[in-house]
Amino acid sequence: MMYLTNTVQAELMIHFYPEKHTTCSNVASDIANIQEKRITDMFQLLDNELENKAFLVGNMITVCDFSLFMLTI
Repeated sequence: MMYLTNTVQAELMIHFYPEKHTTCSNVASDIANIQEKRITDMFQLLDNELENKAFLVGNMITVCDFSLFMLTI
């Protein structure tokens, strides 16, 4: 849960609101592009973790699965 909220969600916020992380308007698109690569890597890590598994933690759905779903829609 900590990884999803403190890493993935934080990086998504930078991706979707890059203008909040620079004072140069022409740099915002560069920030978003860099974030896309970072986020892709994070989702690849999660995808690898879910390989051959139905849920992130244990054998039943947990709040982690709902949180991940929320981040992907």
